[in-house]
Amino acid sequence: MIKVKKVAMLPDLFIAVTYDNGEQRYFRSKSNEMVVNSLNGKAHNHLGLSQMTPGFYWIGEQPQVENDRYFTINGQRYDGDDIYVTGLKHLH
Repeated sequence: MIKVKKVAMLPDLFIAVTYDNGEQRYFRSKSNEMVVNSLNGKAHNHLGLSQMTPGFYWIGEQPQVENDRYFTINGQRYDGDDIYVTGLKHLH
């Protein structure tokens, strides 16, 4: 079984997960999905600016890894095994 070694939130609200075999995966965070959905919906004005507050973007919480598999970052829980399978190997 592969183990999560390190988790980092990237500036574009993607998550970078490093595993014990040295491989890395990138995954769209739930915060990123909320931003995209708000911009596609009615949560922005005619200038294309989001009505989300700066507090929404605060990334002050340290990731917490549980049982070498699950981790929590910014109050959202993720499955490292799922991200290993479905995550991107590279961001372009």
